[in-house]
Amino acid sequence: MLEAMKQTLEKVKDIPGLMTSEELSLLCRMARSASSILELGSYKGRSLAAMGLTNPNAKLYGIDWFGDMSHRGYKGSTLEETQANLKKHGVSAEYIVGK
Repeated sequence: MLEAMKQTLEKVKDIPGLMTSEELSLLCRMARSASSILELGSYKGRSLAAMGLTNPNAKLYGIDWFGDMSHRGYKGSTLEETQANLKKHGVSAEYIVGK
């Protein structure tokens, strides 16, 4: 199981993200038995992609406002960019975009 987790984290390392590998590993462990997964704040989709790869049978949902994050020291993302990152890894999610 540890090797599978390492492989999943390696696959999604090309997607910018804000979580440490330890935090992402914990999310993936929790995702293994979920029938659905909801993520609040997806940024560019790395953690949702990792959870989707960990449990391809789960229904994925994301909620984000996809706004400017320069006040936190990084550029925000767009829905299209995030969906493209997921698609690149064979993962899809339904999104609710806030304002």
